[in-house]
Amino acid sequence: MRRSNDLTPVEIAKIHVNRKSDAIDFKTALERFLDDCEIRNCRSQTIQYYKNELAVFYKILREQDIEVNLKGLVSDHIKQNVIRYMKRKNCKTVTINTRLRAIRAFFNFLVRERLITKKQNVRTYVNLFADDVKEQHCKFSPLNTLKKRNY
Repeated sequence: MRRSNDLTPVEIAKIHVNRKSDAIDFKTALERFLDDCEIRNCRSQTIQYYKNELAVFYKILREQDIEVNLKGLVSDHIKQNVIRYMKRKNCKTVTINTRLRAIRAFFNFLVRERLITKKQNVRTYVNLFADDVKEQHCKFSPLNTLKKRNY
């Protein structure tokens, strides 16, 4: 007689009861990320950069009373509560992109370690913003100005 691969409702309930919560807080995830950077042999300046920029990211969210739940963060949080917040504080584009680069690396690590899913990765919006800024820089670059003048 062949065994059935279907689980009964009682067996499914047992799985969910015994399952630990996957939720990981920001500080634990940050420690794991920085440990991973050390294992990958990143320079001490790089590790310090990640530490500083991600601390600012955490601070920005906490100042706005946003729960820093890694699985609950969505791209709108980055768009509204990080990028626009820094623009209101008159941060330069380079500063914003520097912070976004650290955030992107952090969330890529979380996906790689399966602490969040690809769908939960806020990286998608972070990339769009960076591309938008590059587009703006290209419009006003000195080379484009010369090309228009020499045309």
